Amino acid sequence: MPVAVTRALGLPDQLGSSATDPLVRFIADRQTLLVLDNCEHLLDATASLAVALLGACPALRLLATSRHVYTKLGLSSRVQLAREAARRT
Repeated sequence: MPVAVTRALGLPDQLGSSATDPLVRFIADRQTLLVLDNCEHLLDATASLAVALLGACPALRLLATSRHVYTKLGLSSRVQLAREAARRT
């Protein structure tokens, strides 16, 4: 998923680095709204990307949509946990 988002933003692929590194460098401290649509088939990948980006990019706002309602530590719960962990550091 990070590679797809990187390409959608028109960023070059960077060999030898984490797939999220180019995104983190690009977003960094920018006030950004990132919309990830139709995440129902990629819940784990979306959650992992959200945790990584929200932990590293303090001004990022992320909206992930799905046709399914997730509970029990679904995406919104994981993102909330990531935000709380980031605040503690």
